[in-house]
Amino acid sequence: MSKIFIGVCGNIGSGKTTLSEFLSRDGGALEKFGKVKVFREDVAKNPYLKLYYEDSKRWSFESQMSFLSQRLVQREALEKFDGVAISDRTIYEDGYIFADSLHDQKLLSDLGFKNYNFWFNFVISEFKKPDLLLYLKIKNINTLLKRIALRGRDYEKNITYNYLYELNRKYEDWIKKWDGNKLIIDAEIDMKENNDYLKNIEEKIMENLKKLQK
Repeated sequence: MSKIFIGVCGNIGSGKTTLSEFLSRDGGALEKFGKVKVFREDVAKNPYLKLYYEDSKRWSFESQMSFLSQRLVQREALEKFDGVAISDRTIYEDGYIFADSLHDQKLLSDLGFKNYNFWFNFVISEFKKPDLLLYLKIKNINTLLKRIALRGRDYEKNITYNYLYELNRKYEDWIKKWDGNKLIIDAEIDMKENNDYLKNIEEKIMENLKKLQK
């Protein structure tokens, strides 16, 4: 298996970037399969994001479509990469979690949601499914809030308990329906402060990927 695609998913503050960076470090175990590279969603490249935070209802559709267009560009890069490609957040979360949440909150109209889903379903039909999906599971919403506060991102300062709770519910419903290869990881432990735990996760990932080669 010369090309491996790993998707890392989970709620805001669950530790996706921490885990992705650890797995892609120089000398990491995944290098057994070739070069390792993390592909991230570039929030700064979304020209509608500032407008969205100023008027969410007016700009939610444009903002979500901008993220979706980034995924199309990312798809080409992922498919060209020969090695282990790690996606820090997956395209599936864009539609099944975040766009769905915007629709629930009436920030995305029924018509806008229908239009978005048409293009979302088209794009995911063109995407290679991850060889392994890593779901970072957190039950305690306060854990997420503490981590979000600690990293101090300006655009995350208004995130509420209820919003994270609803996202968590959507994640749980979605991951149960995922019919591909997946590994559910207990992310309550602060991975930034526990290198041994990260190595344990890495070992489980290696065991899973080795089985795929048989």
